[in-house]
Amino acid sequence: MSRFMDFNFIDDRGPAKYFHGRKEIIDTFTGLLRFYQANNRGTTFLIQGAPGAGKTALLDVLLTQARDGEWVTKKIRVRDLHDPASMIRALGHSYVARRHSSTTGDGRVVQHARGKEYTGHPTVEDVIAEHLEKRGLILWLDEAQHLGNLSSLPDAKALATSTLDVIHNGGFGRPVMLIAAGLGTTERELKSLGISRFVRTCPVYLGGLDKASEVSVIRDWLTLEGSAQDETKMWVDSIAEQTHGWPQHIISYIAPAVEYLKSNHGVMTNEGLRFALK
Repeated sequence: MSRFMDFNFIDDRGPAKYFHGRKEIIDTFTGLLRFYQANNRGTTFLIQGAPGAGKTALLDVLLTQARDGEWVTKKIRVRDLHDPASMIRALGHSYVARRHSSTTGDGRVVQHARGKEYTGHPTVEDVIAEHLEKRGLILWLDEAQHLGNLSSLPDAKALATSTLDVIHNGGFGRPVMLIAAGLGTTERELKSLGISRFVRTCPVYLGGLDKASEVSVIRDWLTLEGSAQDETKMWVDSIAEQTHGWPQHIISYIAPAVEYLKSNHGVMTNEGLRFALK
């Protein structure tokens, strides 16, 4: 067995260590941020793609852009869209602590918060509304294809549909966006929840990276992570022939390549390239 087989694990999920490409999508998204923030509106931004296309990595970049634009970003789950208590936890704020109850003459319990009254318990929309600030709120949902699980829960589906409708159609009167990232069935699941019309540049369908971006990612891994000492073109081109722009495939070839380079002080040899391609 090769002495390089015990290479370190490189995770192909989550934020990308070396990110290149997707510029048109990023530019579109930042334009939407400015528009909805200026107009106190809301929308749903959908990212779809096959496993390993880089959805979560792109999502991380978009959220960074949003935070730079002074948006508040909060990770949510499907449950949060229909369960007020769950949404309170997701937003990380003390809804209950900031409201008080009173009982009317006819015995009704009325909740008071920020000048609004709620008879009984707050809805998910009430919870979101209390959390809003002028700078805007982004709720982000990864693995959003799981919205399909609501089809077996009619009551939860109805509540989630109401929440999504208010977000998507700007019903809060403040800038609120939902970013949903998931597999290719996600658009269908959103349509089943009443979200059928998106802005012209959305949904976004992720394929492989363009060639220039693919080459840049591979080169960064070899030089910045593997400390490659020689001209990288042969290794980059050889790896790119196998990966076809798919981030997941790039990582599968990069892991042994980087481990070889680390063990060989960055010196690139034919042996190392053969090992990476094998």
